[in-house]
Amino acid sequence: MNRRSVEDEIVFVAVSETMRQEANKVMNKLGINMPIIVSNMQSVAKDLSEFQKASVFISRGGTAQTIESNLLGEVVTIVPSATDYLASLEQCHKMGIDRIGILNYEKGESKIGQQVFRIGGVTLFENTYNEKNVVARIEDLKRNQIQAIVGSRNAVETAKNMGLKGIALTTGDDAIKEAIEQARRLVELKKKQALLEREKNERVVEQFHQLQKHLNNSEQVLSENIKLATDLKSISSETNQKVLDFKDKMQTMDSLIRVIEKISKQINLLGLNAAIEASRSGQFGSGFSVVASEIRKLAVDSQQQVGDIDKIIQVIETVSNSV
Repeated sequence: MNRRSVEDEIVFVAVSETMRQEANKVMNKLGINMPIIVSNMQSVAKDLSEFQKASVFISRGGTAQTIESNLLGEVVTIVPSATDYLASLEQCHKMGIDRIGILNYEKGESKIGQQVFRIGGVTLFENTYNEKNVVARIEDLKRNQIQAIVGSRNAVETAKNMGLKGIALTTGDDAIKEAIEQARRLVELKKKQALLEREKNERVVEQFHQLQKHLNNSEQVLSENIKLATDLKSISSETNQKVLDFKDKMQTMDSLIRVIEKISKQINLLGLNAAIEASRSGQFGSGFSVVASEIRKLAVDSQQQVGDIDKIIQVIETVSNSV
């Protein structure tokens, strides 16, 4: 896709054919090309409807204000240079006019009011006007016995209709060139701002993607931790069950040990009784005495082994209880 040039964003709205010709000459000198139309306050909104892609407009006076009021885009207002004023005043002087009213377009009500200047034998009465008070401003100037009005085409036409002479303020090369360059700088600035905004948005999107990636990784880690915790819980449950089973077996073993201990005590008692009976039998009971002695010895060894096993069981129970 081809990038739009700076001039593609600008439309020059001349308020007269003379201004259009002057603007065309300035653009040829600058080596640039942009659309130029001739329009006025009443028709400019309609005339600009075909320039939907334009973002900056160049015009003068009430036409510039109308463009701005209709929110059609940024407006660069052409400001007449001192040379432009002098050219119109010189024209008045050649006509023998020495009391001249100068009307400058201004949005809203001016806080400065009328000002008077004297240059040689010429008296100048300067004031501002807008589309609502232009007739009242000309009436104010007429009370000062002015002979002609210098101003925009709209102001001059109104003055002529009220019986005064009018000299339309010409717009020279310098004012047009300054407005064009200002418009180009404005477009360049808007493009840079748009680029910065786009880069900012791209950084925000990239940061969002990075954040989303980190969140996805965190979610995966969390899922793995949940699975690990579930597995540990399962293992813990199995371990607890095995410990309980082991405790049951240890209790069973303890019961068996108690039985063996009881039997051992009984054997020991029987061996003691057998030894007593063998001593009573004298020589005939000597062999039986040996057997009774061995039985008692076996009982004693059994009791000792039972005691050792009992200690081991106690240690195991202590460890299992702590699990």
